[in-house]
Amino acid sequence: MNKATYLFGALAIALVAAVTMPGTAQAAERTIEQGIYAGEIDLSGKTSQEAAILVQDYVDQLSSTEITLNAVNGNAVTVTASDLGLQWGNPQIIEEAIEIGKQGNIVQRYKALKSLEASAQIYPIELSFQQEMIETLLTEQCTVYDQPAVNAMLARSDGTFTVEEGQIGYAVDVTASATQLMDYLSTSWDKQPASIDLVITETAPQGDAATL
Repeated sequence: MNKATYLFGALAIALVAAVTMPGTAQAAERTIEQGIYAGEIDLSGKTSQEAAILVQDYVDQLSSTEITLNAVNGNAVTVTASDLGLQWGNPQIIEEAIEIGKQGNIVQRYKALKSLEASAQIYPIELSFQQEMIETLLTEQCTVYDQPAVNAMLARSDGTFTVEEGQIGYAVDVTASATQLMDYLSTSWDKQPASIDLVITETAPQGDAATL
C-alpha cells in the first residue's frame, strides 16, 4: 500500500512539473534537425518561424531581378520578377522539415536522424508567378508596340495606276506569351537577369497586285 502511495505521489509530482516548469519538453519550441536544407539555405536548429523567414528573405531578394520582355520590331520592356507576381511556391516544406526525426516510435526517429547524418535532406525552393498579373503587364506595356497590318492599295498618279504593297502586321499574343513566361520562370529560370522573346503573331495584309 505504501508503495502504491509512493508511486501515485511521484506521478503527481511529475505531472505538476511538466505543466508548471518552464523549459520542459512540452514548453520548448521544436527546431529542425541538423542536415536539413531549403535549396542552399541551412535550416538546422531553426524553429519553423525562423526557417520560414530565411526562405522568404531569399525569395524577396529575387523580387528585384530584372526580366526583359522582347516585343515587336526589336522593342523591349524591362520589368522585375515582382512585377510578374513572384511568390514562394511551396512553404509547406518548413512543416515537413520540422517533422523529420520527430515522428514514429523511438526506432523510427533514430533511423531518420542517422539518415540525415549520412545524407542531407534538401528541399527545393519552388517559385510561382501570377498569370493574371503577367497578362495585365503584357497588355499594358508590350502590346503598345504591336504593328497592325497595312493592306495593299491601288494609287493613281499622272494617269497611271501603281500598286502600293501591303505590310505584314505583328502583335504580341498575350495569352500564349503569359503561359510561356510562367513555364520558363517556374521551371527553367536560373534566378539571374533574363531576356525572353514573347510569342508574336503575324497578320497578312489583304490585297495584292494581281487582285488590284
